[in-house]
Amino acid sequence: MSKLKSNTYCADIENILKHVNDDNFELATKAIETISKYAHELSADDETSTPEVSKQTQPASEEVPKPAEESKPAEELFKVISTKARPTSKKASRPQNKYKVERKLIGASIGPQYYSESMVRKLGIHGGDMAVLNPDPANYKNYTGRLPQVTIVDVSADPEPNIVREKAIVESAEDGTLVAKYDYNHEPLLMHGEPTTIKLDEDDVRRNHVSEGDLIELAYYTSNESNEARVTWKYDTDEPETDDTITKPHSAYVEKGDTKVKAFQPNMDYDLTNKKVLMCGYGSHRSVAQEVIDAHHGKELLMYDEKVSGKGMEGNLLTAVKHADIVIVMLNSVSHNTANKAISNARDMNKFVATTNTNSPLAIEEAIDRAMKREPIYMPTSHVIE
Repeated sequence: MSKLKSNTYCADIENILKHVNDDNFELATKAIETISKYAHELSADDETSTPEVSKQTQPASEEVPKPAEESKPAEELFKVISTKARPTSKKASRPQNKYKVERKLIGASIGPQYYSESMVRKLGIHGGDMAVLNPDPANYKNYTGRLPQVTIVDVSADPEPNIVREKAIVESAEDGTLVAKYDYNHEPLLMHGEPTTIKLDEDDVRRNHVSEGDLIELAYYTSNESNEARVTWKYDTDEPETDDTITKPHSAYVEKGDTKVKAFQPNMDYDLTNKKVLMCGYGSHRSVAQEVIDAHHGKELLMYDEKVSGKGMEGNLLTAVKHADIVIVMLNSVSHNTANKAISNARDMNKFVATTNTNSPLAIEEAIDRAMKREPIYMPTSHVIE
């Protein structure tokens, strides 16, 4: 049997190592393991048949392999080779298409994509929310396509810790500039715990056509010391926000008699005593929601429906949300824009809020329960009443 030469063997292994990379590493190490196995067997056969192995004479200028390597067990040799060939670090896995919403004073950034203030409100997103973009602009070198669709997958409990937002009434100062002193409920605006007068950014005033008496949203960073704020939004109110509107009994309040028969039997254990629930949508099915509210001892059922008008129906969404403790948005009966406004307003005012895509008593009951537990706002249901 021919003698296996150590220098030939090592040269072959070295040749394999030259071509090893992250993609073929496993295959290469398997090949080296197999070669080492048979090399060891050949060496063992030669040692059995030949008691002494003559040393090869090599020119002084050439490197002479150490005799110990020729007789080294295949397992040990494989460990040395595989250690040298093994990558020092693993490939970084592709990041998931999931981004944290970074809210600005005006607008927001989701990963590499910026969304205007109007889009932020239309989509109902808040700072700190986790969202998925489709398509993901990060997958393209220069993304110039349509604005990626946003899907909210997790709602932040602390949306904007460094930003103060206030719904305020615009007033005119003595120098003719526009300022804000009171919020939408005619309470003094506070900065660092003290009543303040906030000057509105003049460029924002011109851009949004703001005038005295308008209801706006203003925003500033908590580190603000200049008593100035950006005008992020101008509200289109159907009726003036006056003290009479705030203090008088709401037009959507429903008086309930003690003798009313409760047709709906509760499936969940929660109490709505002294709670006012706003049903945003499905005005023609208010009796269904009323049964749920009555069964859980609710105080009032408020209604808002952009398609239905009449007694007990509130015509201004902002006012309706303001008077409610719990807001339930019926996704199948309101526009996408109205749904997002209702959710955004409810979150801004720290109301309990949830959605449902059906109008069955059980679906409404589940939505109220989810809202009171501060669980995810969006949850598909399948309980339907035609």
